[in-house]
Amino acid sequence: MPAFFLPARRVRADEASAARQAPVPQTFPGNKTGAGLFAPVTEAQMQRYFFHIRDGEKKEVDLEGAEFETLGLAIEDARMAAREIMAEKVLAGYEPDGQFFEITDESGVVLAEVSFRSALKPKTTVDGEPPPR
Repeated sequence: MPAFFLPARRVRADEASAARQAPVPQTFPGNKTGAGLFAPVTEAQMQRYFFHIRDGEKKEVDLEGAEFETLGLAIEDARMAAREIMAEKVLAGYEPDGQFFEITDESGVVLAEVSFRSALKPKTTVDGEPPPR
């Protein structure tokens, strides 16, 4: 997997001189490696997550998974995928009900469950407030 770097920007000569004299940060929040501010994202920082689909007792197993930097990013991706799956079901005439993603790590430990319905925005009334329950 290739490393990614931030693009360079042009600097004036006086900025370059000041930059050479300024101390270079060795770490920043989230980067405990000491590789500096512009450290590339490496494969070691990525974790593979698997998105199994549960529908009652049935389980559709994800054999490939996908790599994300954080569980939060994996959950957001699951919500987007749930919207797409629900849209396909609605177009085919089915009502999505009860399905959810079971997000696991490589060892099979369930890290999160994302219901398909949680991917939808809540209904609002004319004044923008949620309807009474």
